[in-house]
Amino acid sequence: MRVKIIVLLIFFISAVFIYRAWMVSNPSVTYYVDCERGDDMNSGTLKSQAWRSLEKANSAALDPGDTLLFKRGCSWEGTLKAAWVGTAQRPILISSYESGELPIIQNGLEELEDRYYNSVDITGSYQTISYLETTIKNPPYDPNCKNNPIGFFVGFNFRNLTNSPNEGSYNTLQYVKASGHTAGIHLSPITHHNRILRSTLSDNNVMSILTPAAEKSNDDIGAWGILLRGNDHEVAYNYFSNNRALCAYDTPPQGNAIELFEASNNNIHHNISVDDRVFSELGSTKERQSIGNVYAYNLVISSVPDAHFLITRGEGNDFGPVHQTRLNNNTVYFTGEDSEGIVCGAGCNGNLLSAMNNIIWAEKKTVFADEPFAESNNIYWSNDGKPLVQLLRSWISSQSMVIDPEFADPANGNFHLKATSPAIDTGATMSWKKDLDCVSLPQGGIFDIGAYEYQDSMDTTTSMNMLGTGFPFPNIFTQDEPEALFIPPCP
Repeated sequence: MRVKIIVLLIFFISAVFIYRAWMVSNPSVTYYVDCERGDDMNSGTLKSQAWRSLEKANSAALDPGDTLLFKRGCSWEGTLKAAWVGTAQRPILISSYESGELPIIQNGLEELEDRYYNSVDITGSYQTISYLETTIKNPPYDPNCKNNPIGFFVGFNFRNLTNSPNEGSYNTLQYVKASGHTAGIHLSPITHHNRILRSTLSDNNVMSILTPAAEKSNDDIGAWGILLRGNDHEVAYNYFSNNRALCAYDTPPQGNAIELFEASNNNIHHNISVDDRVFSELGSTKERQSIGNVYAYNLVISSVPDAHFLITRGEGNDFGPVHQTRLNNNTVYFTGEDSEGIVCGAGCNGNLLSAMNNIIWAEKKTVFADEPFAESNNIYWSNDGKPLVQLLRSWISSQSMVIDPEFADPANGNFHLKATSPAIDTGATMSWKKDLDCVSLPQGGIFDIGAYEYQDSMDTTTSMNMLGTGFPFPNIFTQDEPEALFIPPCP
């Protein structure tokens, strides 16, 4: 046994030395792109020798561990093709340098095979893409429908083109902004294990289809912060705002912070959504069903008249069934007169939906289900103190409450709990370790209900100032040191 241990130790030490020697003989290279002073004839490896165009950047031969940096304050029109392949140990970094506004990549006008356009086309793997911004200038619009923009424009598009195992997968997108698109971010079918972290998705209002009702009804579609159609992705610590269309012909103006379609085992947690029409809607097809998606510790606030938190459906709907969706410790606060919290129809049941430890405040309906589902330890409320809990064939569990959750200062965006809140120490035990403030869980030995865990030392009179600030977390968009990009969201 001792000999075996010695042999293994020698093997490990040898491997470390071989890896270090390989690193020395294969040093990482950094390339720079400057829209004003760059020149594509330069080497690109120094700021003073920066390249100029997206075309030159796309042609860079990036190896694992290499870096491609775009100068802040610059903008480019076209498509950045992030097709490089790094490794888990040495990802390829695509980011920005210098100070100032994020570099903008806009109006990706390369038409793809399925008739949409994108600004950042992500088909590689093990890439970290950070500190970039995408938008659309002067898209086509419908003058008869409040000049709502039309087309399929994507900010950051994760795609698998060849059905290879990892194409468009194992990437991290963080500290980016996307606005003015049909989808700020699109994760296409077959992609998997991508991470969307600490980014802002706002004012994505373009409709993919906008057909006058006289020509064809019920086909208008579009306006998403994230359109998620792959599996095993993580969406966390992001800020969503005003992702909704201006107009539609056959329905109220549409728009979701996050749409899940043919998507399974995705983890959506610790996000904040302000004034999106729908936080998330889930759908399936008969060929590919959505299964096992989790929503936890999200704060969802909206004054949109018909705001919805989550919409899912059973097999009685053309886009159902959607199986095993779990809602845990979300805080929802809607003030619109037609707002609804949880909607589960067309054959809702316990295999479709589980909801525990959520605070749902909505004016029209806090929850609707046409059949019983797994529900406990939730709080339901509305401004008039008479929230509609519409469970057609059941009633809320004995662990749930129809009661004022006692937020600290909801009018000013503070959804922490007062010391007298009934949500304190009345939640079911969860496996989560941190709340939306990164406070350790649980504080009093028992989990609280909602996205924020109460702390005795917390000053609940202080507003979080989340409404209208554009980003609720520390101002990380000013960061320009690549080595700082790998700090985890919750320390």
